[in-house]
Amino acid sequence: MLKRTLTSAALIILLIPVLLYSDTLLFPAVLAFLSASAVFEMARCVGLSSRRYLSLTIPAYIIAGCLPFIQYYIEVDIFAFISFFIYALIFVIYSVAVIKYYKGLLPPYAVFISMFFYIVISAVCAVAIIGNEDGNGMIYLPLVVIGSWVTDTAAYIVGCSIGRHKLNPNVSPHKTIEGTFGGAVGCCAGFLLYGVIVASIIGCDVNYSALALSSIAVSVVSQMGDLIASYVKRRFGIKDYGKLFPGHGGVLDRFDSMFAVAPFLFILTKYLSYFN
Repeated sequence: MLKRTLTSAALIILLIPVLLYSDTLLFPAVLAFLSASAVFEMARCVGLSSRRYLSLTIPAYIIAGCLPFIQYYIEVDIFAFISFFIYALIFVIYSVAVIKYYKGLLPPYAVFISMFFYIVISAVCAVAIIGNEDGNGMIYLPLVVIGSWVTDTAAYIVGCSIGRHKLNPNVSPHKTIEGTFGGAVGCCAGFLLYGVIVASIIGCDVNYSALALSSIAVSVVSQMGDLIASYVKRRFGIKDYGKLFPGHGGVLDRFDSMFAVAPFLFILTKYLSYFN
């Protein structure tokens, strides 16, 4: 637990400059690293990381590393919009797999290709949030972190404290229904508190109703993203995707819910006005 806590603290400290300088090349560079690393972890998870599959995996790593920069430079919304609909299709397919617990839904090649798009599209949409035409992209971006990490933390605390009813034991034996509701409440509180902080710093009007309603939907997406990552791990019989973050595992273990939340918030911030 100490190792996990220290790693979380270090990640938060490292995340601060990334958010503060999200309008610079630092942001797509970090996303390129996370995206390519996550694709590599997925290739290893499904058994496609050996030399015989390099013709498939090397282009995937290169594309995963390049697309965040492409979105950063071209700033074309249609690229991100098309990406979102591909992501939504994959998200729904895997959500059904989680709920129904289909053990052999997709073969390794299909899992790798679909999760490749899932990961890369998330990075593209995260960069697209920064380029929001209302000029509030840098303010919106922390909502991705709040929606994923605060939800996860609140769900964990509530689940450990009062959790009695298992949510989906086949996929994640420790998650509870009580924890799920706790995560939603925590996410809502986090969104509203963030709205208060933004209003006090820059003096803008905040649409708290939109923040509250969005937080519930974001929390659901965040927790389903966590379950999707767990489902794939169980499908291929591994405990963690990697060892990059001590106590947490790999990129996909730590950022699984963030990969799910980013495209969803990209769409929400296009059509809902939180800060005026």
